Amino acid sequence: MISQLRSIDIKLEEDDEALLLLSSLPKSYDHLITTILYGKDTLKMEKVNATLFSNEVRNKQSTGESSTVKTNQDRGRSNSNLFYT
Repeated sequence: MISQLRSIDIKLEEDDEALLLLSSLPKSYDHLITTILYGKDTLKMEKVNATLFSNEVRNKQSTGESSTVKTNQDRGRSNSNLFYT
Protein backbone atom coordinates (compact mmCIF):
# COMPACT_ATOMS: atom_id res chain seq x y z
CA MET A 1 0.00 0.00 0.00
CA ILE A 2 2.87 2.34 0.79
CA SER A 3 4.34 1.80 -2.66
CA GLN A 4 0.93 2.50 -4.21
CA LEU A 5 0.72 5.81 -2.36
CA ARG A 6 4.24 6.69 -3.45
CA SER A 7 3.39 5.86 -7.06
CA ILE A 8 0.75 8.60 -7.06
CA ASP A 9 3.15 11.04 -5.39
CA ILE A 10 1.59 10.98 -1.94
CA LYS A 11 4.28 11.58 0.64
CA LEU A 12 3.93 10.16 4.12
CA GLU A 13 5.97 10.85 7.20
CA GLU A 14 8.16 7.93 8.23
CA ASP A 15 6.16 7.19 11.37
CA ASP A 16 2.92 7.21 9.32
CA GLU A 17 4.46 4.66 6.94
CA ALA A 18 5.45 2.50 9.89
CA LEU A 19 1.94 2.71 11.36
CA LEU A 20 0.44 1.83 7.99
CA LEU A 21 2.72 -1.19 7.74
CA LEU A 22 1.89 -2.35 11.27
CA SER A 23 -1.85 -1.90 10.72
CA SER A 24 -1.67 -4.12 7.64
CA LEU A 25 -0.28 -7.10 9.56
CA PRO A 26 -2.51 -10.06 10.45
CA LYS A 27 -4.05 -10.43 13.91
CA SER A 28 -1.38 -12.96 14.90
CA TYR A 29 1.08 -10.02 15.07
CA ASP A 30 -0.97 -8.04 17.62
CA HIS A 31 1.36 -8.84 20.52
CA LEU A 32 4.44 -7.86 18.50
CA ILE A 33 2.75 -4.65 17.31
CA THR A 34 1.95 -3.71 20.91
CA THR A 35 5.58 -4.34 21.84
CA ILE A 36 6.85 -2.20 18.96
CA LEU A 37 4.49 0.68 19.77
CA TYR A 38 4.90 0.64 23.55
CA GLY A 39 6.60 3.78 24.82
CA LYS A 40 7.45 5.15 21.39
CA ASP A 41 6.88 8.76 20.41
CA THR A 42 8.08 8.17 16.85
CA LEU A 43 8.62 5.11 14.69
CA LYS A 44 11.42 4.45 12.24
CA MET A 45 10.67 2.19 9.28
CA GLU A 46 14.15 0.70 9.49
CA LYS A 47 13.60 -0.30 13.12
CA VAL A 48 10.09 -1.68 12.45
CA ASN A 49 11.33 -3.70 9.47
CA ALA A 50 14.28 -5.05 11.47
CA THR A 51 11.99 -6.08 14.33
CA LEU A 52 9.54 -7.81 11.98
CA PHE A 53 12.36 -9.60 10.15
CA SER A 54 13.95 -10.69 13.42
CA ASN A 55 10.61 -12.02 14.64
CA GLU A 56 10.12 -13.95 11.39
CA VAL A 57 13.58 -15.54 11.64
CA ARG A 58 12.94 -16.50 15.28
CA ASN A 59 9.60 -18.07 14.35
CA LYS A 60 11.15 -20.09 11.53
CA GLN A 61 13.98 -21.27 13.77
CA SER A 62 11.61 -22.36 16.53
CA THR A 63 9.46 -24.19 13.99
CA GLY A 64 12.53 -26.00 12.67
CA GLU A 65 13.67 -26.93 16.17
CA SER A 66 10.25 -28.23 17.15
CA SER A 67 10.18 -30.29 13.94
CA THR A 68 13.51 -31.88 14.93
CA VAL A 69 12.20 -32.69 18.38
CA LYS A 70 8.99 -34.15 16.93
CA THR A 71 10.94 -36.26 14.40
CA ASN A 72 13.19 -37.65 17.11
CA GLN A 73 10.21 -38.42 19.33
CA ASP A 74 8.48 -40.20 16.44
CA ARG A 75 11.60 -42.35 16.01
CA GLY A 76 11.78 -43.10 19.72
CA ARG A 77 15.02 -41.16 20.18
CA SER A 78 16.01 -38.90 23.00
CA ASN A 79 16.32 -35.19 22.38
CA SER A 80 19.01 -34.77 25.03
CA ASN A 81 21.81 -34.56 22.46
CA LEU A 82 20.22 -31.68 20.53
CA PHE A 83 22.11 -29.12 22.57
CA TYR A 84 25.55 -30.67 22.13
CA THR A 85 27.84 -30.24 19.12
